[in-house]
Amino acid sequence: EVERMSVPQRVRETLEQLGPTYVKIGQIMAGRADVLPPAFLDELARLWDQAPPEPAGDIVAVVEGELGKPLTEAFPEFDLVPVAAASLAQVHRARLPDGQEVAVKVQRPHIREQMRADLDILRDQARFLEGRLAMARERRLVELVDEVSFSLLSELDFSLEGRNAQRLRENLRRLPFALVPRVHPEVTTGRLLVTDYLDGIKLTDQAGLAAAGYDLPAVARLGVEMYVQMIFEDGFYHADPHQGNIIVVGEQVALVDFGTVGYLTPELREDLAAMLLAFVQQDPHRMATVMMGMGAVQEYDRLDGLEQALRRLLLRFHGVELRNLALGDILTDVFETARQFNIRIPSELATLAKTLIILDGLARRLDPSFALVDSIRPHVERLARERYRPTQLAREALDLAEQTRHLLRTLPHRGEILLERLERGQMVFGLDIRRLGELSRRLNEVGNRLSFAVVVAGLLLASSIMLSAGPDVAILSVPLLNLRVPIGMLTFLAAGVFGFWLLISIVRSGRP
Repeated sequence: EVERMSVPQRVRETLEQLGPTYVKIGQIMAGRADVLPPAFLDELARLWDQAPPEPAGDIVAVVEGELGKPLTEAFPEFDLVPVAAASLAQVHRARLPDGQEVAVKVQRPHIREQMRADLDILRDQARFLEGRLAMARERRLVELVDEVSFSLLSELDFSLEGRNAQRLRENLRRLPFALVPRVHPEVTTGRLLVTDYLDGIKLTDQAGLAAAGYDLPAVARLGVEMYVQMIFEDGFYHADPHQGNIIVVGEQVALVDFGTVGYLTPELREDLAAMLLAFVQQDPHRMATVMMGMGAVQEYDRLDGLEQALRRLLLRFHGVELRNLALGDILTDVFETARQFNIRIPSELATLAKTLIILDGLARRLDPSFALVDSIRPHVERLARERYRPTQLAREALDLAEQTRHLLRTLPHRGEILLERLERGQMVFGLDIRRLGELSRRLNEVGNRLSFAVVVAGLLLASSIMLSAGPDVAILSVPLLNLRVPIGMLTFLAAGVFGFWLLISIVRSGRP
C-alpha cells in the first residue's frame, strides 16, 4: 500500500502518525505556496485535526487546576461528553452560575510539554540539515521552523485566543449580520477558553441550510463581505474558515475558533493591492518591483528572471475574464513562481492566500456563480488610490523630513567618531562572503584529505625502505615473547588499505 502512494501522500501519512504537533505543522505548511510545490499543498490540505476525546477525569483536573476551584462551583452544569475533540483541545457545553450557556475549550493535558519537545527536536533536525544540504540553507529551514514554532505555541495560549476573539468582535460591530461569541475573561486562562455557546448550522452543511429556508447565495455573499471587511479594512482576520468554523445563527453569520488569525499592516495591504492591480494590468515588471519592495527578494540578481517568469504566468491568464479567476489560486501561482527563484514571500501573504482559497471554495459551493474577485475589486482599487492621496503623500513627506532631520543631527557626531577611529588605527572593515560556511567546510574537507594522503604516502615510503633494508630492519623481534613481527610488511599493507579507501572516498564524492 505504501509503495502505491506518492511522496506527498507518504508525507501526509507520516505527519498523521507522528502526532498532533506534526499534524498542526502540516496544516500550517498547507498554506505555504512559497515553500512547497502544489502537489504537497493539495495533500497537506487533507489533514484533519481530529482526535479521540480525553478521559473525563483528566479534563476535570485541567479545569479545576486552571480555575483553582471545584468544577461544580465554576460551572453548575458541565457536559463531560465533548461537542468536538481536536488534537490540541476539546470543547464542552456548560453553564455559568448566572445561567449563561457557554462553550468551554479545554487544552489537552501535557500537550504543551509534548509540543515543545517535538519542536526542539525539529529545530535540531533543521540545523543538522542546513549544515549539510544547500537546499535546506536556501529554504532557510531553521527560520521556517522558528516561524512555525511561534505560530503553534501562540495557538496554545488560550488567553491570546480570547483576546483575538474580543478584537474581532469589536471590529465587526459595524456589520449587523456578523457575530463573534462573547468571551468570558473571568473564567478564561492560558489553557481554558470560555465563550458564549452558539447553536447554528455550519456553512459547509448546504442541505441543512437549504432545509432551514436560507438563501444560499445570500449567505455566501454575507460571509465573504465579513471577510473582506476583516482583511482589507481592519487588517486583522480569522484565518481558519473551514471545518465548520463559520456557522449561521438566525440572521447572522458567526465565527468560532480564533486560534489562527492573520495580520496585514497598512503597508502590506497597499502592496498587496498594487500587486493585484499589476496582475490585472498585465504588468510583470510592476509585480516584480512590488515583491521586491515587500522585502521578499533575497537575491536581487534574480529579479530579471522573476520578471520573465511572471510574464509567462500572465500569458496563461491573458484573455480570461477576471471574474472567472480564483483570487487565492492566482496568489498561489504567483508564490509558486517566487519559490522557484528562491524568493521568500512574507508569511502574512501566504496565510492570506490559504484563507482566500478556502473562502472561495466555500462561497462557490453555496453559489457556483459567485466571483470572489468582484467583492474584493473595490477595496483593492481604493487601497491603490490611497497610496496617492494628498494626506498619504503628506504623511510620507513628513516621515521623510523627520528621518532627514535625524540624519543631519547625528551626522557630525558620527563623522567625528569615524575620523577618531581612523586616526587611532581602530577602523575595522567586515567582509561578508556568501556561503562562507560552505566554503569553510569545503576547505576543511580538502585539508583533511591532503593530510590523510600525506600519512598514506609516509607509510608507503617507510615500509618500502624497511623492506629494501632486509629482514634485520623489516622484522621486529620481541625477545621476551619470542615473537618476530613483520613490521615492514604490515605497514606496507596498511598503506595499501588506507590508500584504497582514500581512492574510493574520492570517487564516491564526485570531486576528484
